[in-house]
Amino acid sequence: MSQLPPFVHHSPTQLTELLELMASLGSSARILAGGTELLPKMRSRRLAPAHLVGIRRIPERGRVCLEDGALRIGAAARIADVGA
Repeated sequence: MSQLPPFVHHSPTQLTELLELMASLGSSARILAGGTELLPKMRSRRLAPAHLVGIRRIPERGRVCLEDGALRIGAAARIADVGA
């Protein structure tokens, strides 16, 4: 399997930090949640972002809740949690 192109990894711990990072890095960054789609594209050189921003350490990423009458599903919520 081929190697990934070079990148800088960021690991924010708060949602506000994530949003600030993404705003400052712009199109040079991609969010890394699980990597199922992103990493193969990087290995085949179809995508080569300079920055990867991991969301693993952000508590809200997996949250599923009702808030103000709306269902809120975090970016990394598991399907089992959504159906519960």
